[in-house]
Amino acid sequence: MIKMLWLSLAVFTCCGLAADEWPDFDRPGILFAPSVLPVGAWSIELGLPEVSFSNREQTRSQETELHTMLRYGLMPQWELQLEMAPYIRQRVRQGDVRHTQSGYSDARLGARYDASPTLAPWFAADAVALQAGIELGTGQREFTESSNAVDIGLVTSWDLWADGHAADIMLQWQGSRSSSSWFLATTYGAPVASDVTVFVETGIWFGDDSASVVGGGLVWRPSAGFQLDSFILKRLSGDIADTQWGLGISWMWL
Repeated sequence: MIKMLWLSLAVFTCCGLAADEWPDFDRPGILFAPSVLPVGAWSIELGLPEVSFSNREQTRSQETELHTMLRYGLMPQWELQLEMAPYIRQRVRQGDVRHTQSGYSDARLGARYDASPTLAPWFAADAVALQAGIELGTGQREFTESSNAVDIGLVTSWDLWADGHAADIMLQWQGSRSSSSWFLATTYGAPVASDVTVFVETGIWFGDDSASVVGGGLVWRPSAGFQLDSFILKRLSGDIADTQWGLGISWMWL
């Protein structure tokens, strides 16, 4: 079983090495990538795992999930996405009482469009992408939302003066039958080695939900089609997790 896993990894990595130009993975970070997959290309991006911690009013909670995202290059400038957490474990401790539950999350079905040819000149940017998605009520009862949520977003990216340095800004609207909010986020990335990049990021929600975070991470991409990553986010304000961190692995292949 282990040999087959490593063989599959090697095949995916070799496929990536044979490609001249590959877009960014969505992992890690709170922004989506300002690029789409080539036609016929696939990407799978896994959180192994992603963990969040909260400590409020003598209640401590920890949630661990195996977040999974599948992307497919459907046609020129378009990709489809399917993401969910097939496994979530939530542990809550309030005083001497402890409660643990596990299950799986709702699925999100989305699409992304490379709007660079049309919109990049407007922003004097190097890349622009639009994205929309809907969250389907497919999760286990403890981990599903009461109404389907919709998201619509735009991200722009600028290559900076130094090679490999880039800055991105994203604006996204998220809404459901009961609430809606806007999310503004920005990130700055810089190389520290030929295949290693570090980044810092910050985000703020405003509207029905108000919160803010700051964080950063590390990306190792030894080939075009393979990546390992890690990240951490810290709460600045709002009713969100105090700390989030995660490790991830991603592949792209034709």
